[in-house]
Amino acid sequence: MEEIRSTSWTANLGPEIHFGCGVFDRIGALLEKTGKKRFLIVCGSSAVKNGWVETLKNSTKGFAESLCVYSKISQDPSAQNLKEIIETLRSDNCDGVIGLGGGSPMDAAKAASVIAPSSKPLEDYLSGKEKNFSQKIFSIAIPTTAGTGAELSQGAIITWEEKAQKVGVRGSLVKPDLAVVDPRLTLSVPKRSTQITGFDVFTHAVETYISKKSNPIVETFSRQAIRGVARYLPRVLKDLDNLNARTQMSYYSMLMGYNLANSSTCLPHRLQYPLGVKTQTEHAFGLAALYPSWVKTTHGSSPEKFQAISQILSDELGVADEGIEFTLKEFLKTIGLEPNLSSMDLTEADAKELASLVSGSLDNDPWWSEGKDLVSIYTQAL
Repeated sequence: MEEIRSTSWTANLGPEIHFGCGVFDRIGALLEKTGKKRFLIVCGSSAVKNGWVETLKNSTKGFAESLCVYSKISQDPSAQNLKEIIETLRSDNCDGVIGLGGGSPMDAAKAASVIAPSSKPLEDYLSGKEKNFSQKIFSIAIPTTAGTGAELSQGAIITWEEKAQKVGVRGSLVKPDLAVVDPRLTLSVPKRSTQITGFDVFTHAVETYISKKSNPIVETFSRQAIRGVARYLPRVLKDLDNLNARTQMSYYSMLMGYNLANSSTCLPHRLQYPLGVKTQTEHAFGLAALYPSWVKTTHGSSPEKFQAISQILSDELGVADEGIEFTLKEFLKTIGLEPNLSSMDLTEADAKELASLVSGSLDNDPWWSEGKDLVSIYTQAL
């Protein structure tokens, strides 16, 4: 049995959670219970096409005074998206905002919920000049993918087009007030999106485990999620209608939202942000390209934890435990996700440019220290 570390740590438990197949059928009662009357739904076109927006509209007819829909969310939520959502929240005097979909609509709704009540310019929050929030609009997160964990995390990632950067809006008030997680909603997610978002869960588990900010609860949840993703993501990819496997993936995705609120991602996420802006590729697709070179660079800085990850992957995949570099490659092969940066038409010159654009907190990565060469991780990923 593992012993708890004696160092001090803190934890934030997050929003009220309703999890399970069928909870979306009770969404009207859950929304009425909030006491809010004027809602804005933030979503993408698929939420409209799949009928979920109509379900929300019908469920609120008995008590809501107003329900507006913003369905123009980009693949990665943009500053322009955020500006338009904030304007709608203010003009319609909304007291509730619902993020319905993947991480993009949930992140946009979360960021808008804390910025809309403020009189300060949006740019102040995007630049990091303003980091404090004193008020918020009640926020509800309803994920339709199993990947980002945005329903429990207290950060929102926004693409600031003007600066060609991905920036984070973070704080305890940013996390949703209510999370409604119904795994049935993920049944409509196609194979590629299931594959990529599922790998995102894995990265959140690995990085919050490795992070210098990790704590005993986070570490326990990370190991559970690494094992769960290694076991159930391949099953989902073989049978997209496997509701049990979908349910497990939704659970581990949500659990990693808790981890994100209480630990931190490491270098791969910071490295992916400029990569995603430059190549317009999906977040976790870029992470998959970067992971082998990051692991090769970093595993010696946290050998015990990387060995624990390797052992889990070895057990679940039924392969020899020849170290984390080998077992990670076997996992990527098993889920059919083996991109590299050359396939994105990038060169060594691009690697240098991307390294110069990396920003945010790097100190949580066990390998990183000032002056370390980030170019080499990008170059190895070519």
